[in-house]
Amino acid sequence: MALGAGAWLTEWAAGREWAVQSFVALSGFALLSVVLGQRLKGAAAASDTKASAATKREFHSFQASYLSVFVVVMLADWLQGTHMYTLYTKYQQENASVSVGTLFFTGFVAAGLLGTFTGPLVDRYGRKRACLVYVALELLINSLEHFNHMSLLLVGRVLGGVSTSLLFSAFEAWMVTEHRRRGFPEEWIGLTFGRCAVWNGATAIVAGVAAQWAADWLGDIGPFKLAMALTALAGVLMLAWEENYGSAAPAKEGKKAAQRGSAAEPPAPPAPPSGLLGAWHVVWQSEELMLVPRRYSNATKPNQPPISPTQPAPNQAVASP
Repeated sequence: MALGAGAWLTEWAAGREWAVQSFVALSGFALLSVVLGQRLKGAAAASDTKASAATKREFHSFQASYLSVFVVVMLADWLQGTHMYTLYTKYQQENASVSVGTLFFTGFVAAGLLGTFTGPLVDRYGRKRACLVYVALELLINSLEHFNHMSLLLVGRVLGGVSTSLLFSAFEAWMVTEHRRRGFPEEWIGLTFGRCAVWNGATAIVAGVAAQWAADWLGDIGPFKLAMALTALAGVLMLAWEENYGSAAPAKEGKKAAQRGSAAEPPAPPAPPSGLLGAWHVVWQSEELMLVPRRYSNATKPNQPPISPTQPAPNQAVASP
């Protein structure tokens, strides 16, 4: 069994050694970063005598319940990544009514316009409920990606704008509110966000290789099929979450922390201007979303010089490093 799997892996990697080597190297670096980060955080937690052992155990359980959903959701999102351009280009070649530029433009505009209303609705009707709505939308969107029909693809891009807004608002809002509701120390929120950043980077690397496998087995729609399965899994995992809302009362720990403040303590540093920070983020994300998919896809078109005499460059393997 092991020999058969090894032979299959060797055959699959033929002509892609550079991508596999990059994946292994970066995965090892990511794993080393995780291990070192956990050791440093463990040392910091061990020196913290203010929180009881029971509180720490409860916090780690809560953190694991959130991270398990976060990693699966982000893996499903990364799977779609650059392959969306490849899929739409194929549809355009088969159906002249399909416009790749219009589809991407519609998705970005929908995210910008509808995202303005997403936050207040999430706060009002519940963060867990919003996360489950995200799961339902993603399942519907990825189902629509199976059809080479411009109208259906446009509907998917509009819904994709809504789901993107939910992905980057509802999940974090639920985590922060639940963290405070349970009375965990405020500074521990940064530990969860730190782990999210590390796991998100590692997940992006894994998603590139997983998407390439799915595309090899199931065609260009393969990564979207795999994303549907992972999104459904995330929905099942988050059923154990408790609901919270934007009007949730602050936890006792937060009140105590506020009461401990005094005039003798130095004032907190001023927060950066939110407008400037938002403008920078918009410019950076716009550049990334406009250039990255087309850059990778153009580099892997059949009319480009192949890396291997027998196989063109793998689209997802290029994106994973």
